[in-house]
Amino acid sequence: MADTLSSFIATLGDPLDPSPGGNLYEDIFDVCAHRPPPRNLGFIDRSSNSLTVNVNGNDFTISQSPSILASNRNGGTTGAVLWSLTPLFAKYLLSPAHPLHSLLASSTILELGSGISALIPIAFATTTSHNHNHHTPKRIIVSDQPYVLKLARQNLEGNLQGRYSILKDEARPVFVRYKVDHHVSSAGGAKGRKTGRGRKGGSVGVAAQGVASSTSSSSPSSSSSSSSSSMVIDLISLDWELDELDHHPAFVGSNERISLVLAIDCIYNEALIPPLIDTCVAACLLHATPPEQQSGRAADEKTLVMVALELRSSDVLEFFLEAFTEKFVVWRVPDDVLIDELKSGVGEAEGHSECKGSRYLVYCGVLRDEVLAVAVNGR
Repeated sequence: MADTLSSFIATLGDPLDPSPGGNLYEDIFDVCAHRPPPRNLGFIDRSSNSLTVNVNGNDFTISQSPSILASNRNGGTTGAVLWSLTPLFAKYLLSPAHPLHSLLASSTILELGSGISALIPIAFATTTSHNHNHHTPKRIIVSDQPYVLKLARQNLEGNLQGRYSILKDEARPVFVRYKVDHHVSSAGGAKGRKTGRGRKGGSVGVAAQGVASSTSSSSPSSSSSSSSSSMVIDLISLDWELDELDHHPAFVGSNERISLVLAIDCIYNEALIPPLIDTCVAACLLHATPPEQQSGRAADEKTLVMVALELRSSDVLEFFLEAFTEKFVVWRVPDDVLIDELKSGVGEAEGHSECKGSRYLVYCGVLRDEVLAVAVNGR
């Protein structure tokens, strides 16, 4: 397990090289050759208004909107339902074997294009409460266009089962801040009831008054010890094509560096890739240290961008990687640091065309020093 960002990067091998004669296009060919046969677009169930998903032993009920998905809404509709990659990537992030597991402690995570589920913060909050050995991010920011945030809020509040208080609730732009309290017993599990299923509804009325509801009034037994911690979850509206990240009230006045940027199943439309990359750059520049002021462990002071995608089109993949590698040093995360459900199959049984991996790919990037230098000096 990596203890620093630089040690994690060292496990990734050589970065993708987009220059003539580099390895980028060979790698694209390899992953496409291992792609399994086509299937549906990747949704779990496009016709149900709610579904249950399991992440590391915890069930969550997710409300979604097939009617919005099927509509002709300008600006897109794909965020209205849950797609199959999100629960798998949540499982990966929360796995104790995840190479960045220890680095997530006290980190600030920004998820772009999170959709209606809010599953990443839900899963983190629930797993942390049930496992005192789990590393807790300090703050998770989930973001998407306003049309999905009503359901995202419903899913977040319902599955947190009243274990939160609302610290801020603004409408324009949408900015809701939650404080989620964890009370963990070393004898096992969270204080109070532990269920396998998240519930719709939650204690919204209580939380809206800024009062956290306790899941239990009982005291821990004398044979166990307990500890408390908390995590902030921000739910914000963010349109990559219209909004400037550094002007959003969720970031104005904050001196927190974003540790990790997540984009899960956001690579499907070439027109949206440039603004997505620009938003990733903007996130990396928030409170970034200029190259000339960085310490000897410069890589550990950078923001990591993780992009998980479903391979639907080799042309879209190539377009994305050309744009990503222009601004970032990029690696494809190798199978030996992924869970089985995310493995590409590249490198296994070479020469056997029938060897297929998953349809998923995970890429990591850190902002190029020259991009950082130009941006910082131009401020």
